[in-house]
Amino acid sequence: MTAMTGLPSRQEFPLTRTQRWANALTVVVALLGLGIGFLMKDQIVSSTVPFRDLAAGILARYPQGWLLDTAGDYVFRVRDPESPRFLTTLQVQVIAIGEDAAARNILDDLTLQRAQTLAAYRVLRAVPDTLPDGDPTTRVEYVYVATEANPFLEPVPVVVYGVDMVTLKRGQAIIVTFRVEAERFEDEAWRLEQFLASLEF
Repeated sequence: MTAMTGLPSRQEFPLTRTQRWANALTVVVALLGLGIGFLMKDQIVSSTVPFRDLAAGILARYPQGWLLDTAGDYVFRVRDPESPRFLTTLQVQVIAIGEDAAARNILDDLTLQRAQTLAAYRVLRAVPDTLPDGDPTTRVEYVYVATEANPFLEPVPVVVYGVDMVTLKRGQAIIVTFRVEAERFEDEAWRLEQFLASLEF
């Protein structure tokens, strides 16, 4: 007996071999459950849905659960309804161009359009890049202030980080646009890379 409580000590009733195995098995099962939970979460987050527009010649996969819109002046646009303030957006636009059109012309027109429609628009950089399929492209990164925040919240201006990937092919300019709240860009940039890897045109 212990001196202070009068209760039997652990030394007087040691764990049996079966109890020790049961404790160890409980820990292993709990760890396996956590691991499976994390794997399932990753699969859900990275799962995608196919999109096809045969008229535009566009095939791509976009994040599952995102809202699809094909009613604008673009082939399609998808937005994340679970974004906290600004709805993270992926968009594909196809513009017919002349045979003599150069990437510089498209970029100048795009910059002019963005400056007229986006508040406090500022280009951060425009650099040559390569798509996952090897096609050359130009990557334009910019920021602007948006008031089109999550419609379920109060409209508060949000700084948005945008990326335009501009590619010329078969007499067309294909513009892939990714926009996300600026402070979340580093965490969400993988979505653009995943989307570009699935894109065919």
